[in-house]
Amino acid sequence: SQITWSPVKLREARKDAPEYANMLQSIAKHGVYQPILVRPFKNENGLLVEGMYEGVEGCQRFNCTLDAKLPDIPAIIRELTDDEVFAVQLIYNSHRIKDRNKDLVGHIHKYAAKHPGLTQSEIADFFCVSQDFISKIMATQKLNEHFKHQFETNNLPLIKAYMITQLPSEFQDRWKDAINNHAAADDQQSFINFIKDLQKEARTEQRGERTAKDADDIENPRPRKRDELMAALA
Repeated sequence: SQITWSPVKLREARKDAPEYANMLQSIAKHGVYQPILVRPFKNENGLLVEGMYEGVEGCQRFNCTLDAKLPDIPAIIRELTDDEVFAVQLIYNSHRIKDRNKDLVGHIHKYAAKHPGLTQSEIADFFCVSQDFISKIMATQKLNEHFKHQFETNNLPLIKAYMITQLPSEFQDRWKDAINNHAAADDQQSFINFIKDLQKEARTEQRGERTAKDADDIENPRPRKRDELMAALA
């Protein structure tokens, strides 16, 4: 049998990573004990090709086997659709401790983009995670560039990243240093309380700006077009 790797994949083998070198050394010496997951291979016409399979999960082990020049690798065969392949890979990758949050966020957004009609609850059900988890992952797109980088490189826990998204981007920028210090030093609840205090300060400032703008509009009313005046009088 022959195995080719599925084009529906989340990431390539990271051959430059130290973990890959360690895995290669182990597999070259002991072989592969944990089977990879494959599905029957179909050609461009959607027809099954006898004796050929498509790799779904276990890309690192598969590539180590090739690099170690081993003749075979244990595999489990499953009938899977492209969506199921994507789901399997997301679930496996989400449980890898060393994966970056950037990968996880990208995977979830990629799936959501492929299925724009799905609700967060449906996405959560499909991947067997909580809706709260999906909601918080989606919210991280509201982080400014600094905190997004912190989160994507696993230097900022999800719950703290989510709390920061409750602040408008301009306040994230302004209070970046203070937020960094508290994120590093505070436990989760202390940090939540700190962000809530910042939210109150931000709301107070925004209300003050709106009040000042309203007062300025009264003192210096802008010229109004005839259509606007007619609409106001109607």
